[in-house]
Amino acid sequence: MSIDEKGTDQQLQHALARKPAPDGFAQRVMARLDQPQSRGKQTPRQWHWPSASTLRRIAAALFLTAALGGLTAHQIAEHRRAEGEHARQQLMTALHIASAKMRVAQRAVAHD
Repeated sequence: MSIDEKGTDQQLQHALARKPAPDGFAQRVMARLDQPQSRGKQTPRQWHWPSASTLRRIAAALFLTAALGGLTAHQIAEHRRAEGEHARQQLMTALHIASAKMRVAQRAVAHD
């Protein structure tokens, strides 16, 4: 153990050493427990409707959320449709190529 570690250990032991409570500590704690606000029995706040401006802000936020959600859903559907159209075009091209190859093969077989 180095000198720095011994000093740190001693400081830690000194800081964590048991110390007697100050005079009157128990009486102050007990007196504070007898006070109603320290027990958490505060009067509950009454609920009230938010102001008109707050309701308008909430309505605007909900409208924007719904509009953006709808726009996003539309964009996703459009993207999927475009992907489907692209796949259809690729399939049609592949079928045309396969059909042309089949015709060439049929002619080759028919002329033999």
